[in-house]
Amino acid sequence: MITRLKGLSPLLAKELAERMRARRTPWVIALYLVLMGGIVLAVIHLETSGDGYFNPRRSRDFFTLLAAAQLAMVALITPGLTAGAISGERERQTLNLLLTTQLTPFGIVVNKFLSAIAFIILLILAALPVYSVVFLYGGVSPGEIGRMLLFFLVTIMGFGSLGILTSTVIRRTSMATTTAYGVLFAYTAGTLIAGALAERFYMQALRTTAEFTPSLPARPPLLPHFLQSINPIPIVFRLFQPPERWGAPGMQLPDPYFIYLAFWVILSALLLFSAGYLLTPGRRPLFLRGRDVGSR
Repeated sequence: MITRLKGLSPLLAKELAERMRARRTPWVIALYLVLMGGIVLAVIHLETSGDGYFNPRRSRDFFTLLAAAQLAMVALITPGLTAGAISGERERQTLNLLLTTQLTPFGIVVNKFLSAIAFIILLILAALPVYSVVFLYGGVSPGEIGRMLLFFLVTIMGFGSLGILTSTVIRRTSMATTTAYGVLFAYTAGTLIAGALAERFYMQALRTTAEFTPSLPARPPLLPHFLQSINPIPIVFRLFQPPERWGAPGMQLPDPYFIYLAFWVILSALLLFSAGYLLTPGRRPLFLRGRDVGSR
């Protein structure tokens, strides 16, 4: 199979071949499709159990529910697949050998990253027929499907680069995986809470301004809008909503979808660059003990 992957770097071709040859790969894909298909069948059953038919006007809500379920899957799978990419090589004592090849440390990081997210992208593409069941009822355009796929591609890049960075700075795969999940949870919960608090303070300030200085124009809620825009959960639930529904009524705010894409693309590049920098020989990883430096 490696010979069929001409044009790719040897490391990337080897990683892809090993991942696809693994016995658990078809089982993971099958389990993923069963879960997504089960959600579709369960929602259709609940929708048709009352009136006896599926209301096409609910298809957009149905799409949002499927996208949210898929986001949960991506959040569960991506750190687990990427957090062992570098630390696994270190545990097998093959990282030093890999660093002696012509690949640069950044090249090693990128190849490991691409091989891991390629499998997750395969899961997303394999689940497209599940979406087609809802697509038959209408309510969602092909452009919105492409918008959703781009959202998941950028999200996978962000979560995957986080896993690669933890795998680079932490020696043990188990600890790197736990740390990646912990950081991701803290980020998601932290931005949600901070966004809600910022919106609450903004509304209080808006009422105070309207009461004492009614002639003064209200400032747009930029901070709450930004905090909500960089969190995948608010984005996925408003993925099919027009941007004018965000923020305070009557205020034109930047499209949160594009804020999310720009933020995570930049963050992913920074995380990957940091991983490549820390993997460079001669630089001491953050959470590596002194006697382990020489054994990297």
